[in-house]
Amino acid sequence: MKMLDGHLNIIEKIFYKSFVEFNNIEKCFYKQKLINKAKRVILYLDYPKYIHLGDALWLEPIARLFAAYFDFAICCATEIEFYFRKLGYKIIHETQISENDLLVARTELAYHLKGRDVLWINFSYSRITEPLINSVLNNIADYLGVPRSTARPQALRFSSSELEDTSLKFRLDPDRSYAVLNNYIHSLKFGASKNDFHKAEEALLNFADIYRKNEKINIIHAGTAEQKINDMNIHDCVDLDLRGMTSVEDLFMISSMKNVVSYVGFDSFLLHLFNIYDKNSLIMLRPGFSQVLKKQIKEYVAVPYETDNKKVLFID
Repeated sequence: MKMLDGHLNIIEKIFYKSFVEFNNIEKCFYKQKLINKAKRVILYLDYPKYIHLGDALWLEPIARLFAAYFDFAICCATEIEFYFRKLGYKIIHETQISENDLLVARTELAYHLKGRDVLWINFSYSRITEPLINSVLNNIADYLGVPRSTARPQALRFSSSELEDTSLKFRLDPDRSYAVLNNYIHSLKFGASKNDFHKAEEALLNFADIYRKNEKINIIHAGTAEQKINDMNIHDCVDLDLRGMTSVEDLFMISSMKNVVSYVGFDSFLLHLFNIYDKNSLIMLRPGFSQVLKKQIKEYVAVPYETDNKKVLFID
């Protein structure tokens, strides 16, 4: 519980922790014994300060489960709507949610959604003994009394013309192999200082430079426009700087390209994106995790679903 994301304010943190403790929520939790089938079920993801892009991927298998049994829709941030639309889900906006709807949401949103009818899902991984998405999905399936389903998030597939257009747009050479580098983190964990992060970032960039030379690979630098403004350094390991130039959909397409072979960076959205495209990832964990949580992340979170083909290497 200590490793709460820094983007929840203090009131939200206190309320969330008290809510989970009071209701003894270890798995999923709903105040009613059964879900009224007449209710529309909405997966609620439209809280960008806490629900990040990686959460959207993690929650897609849960969306798939509810969509199979209920009148179902997703409320999410605009930048990730395309992902769910392309997979065939119905998308609604916040203003379209009614008081009669049942929301499905992470327990961290307890304060934001207080007073609403919510089926809560707990993504705590400190004590799980199976991959995180499997654990959450199995809890929900058991509660609903339905068969357990596949925990691997679905990848989007793109046409050859879409990929060619994207490759030309960003000047990717089809005869070269690329790795995507992201040396930024969305938020520091409790107990980690900026100095800790800068040391980790320096080690990551040094690793990327060695990896680039040894593998004879080109490095694509990914990040937001804001991250580029805050990092005006010219990094020797970078061949193609796309910071601030790519949409989330662009990143999906780039990650799916055959000549984009790996991701180098911190444990973030891009790790999970490369996972679903069966690509290699070379990962440095963000500073601030205890040794116990590091072990849990490596075992059950970095690849959060059951697979015999894990492709994540951890950089120490």
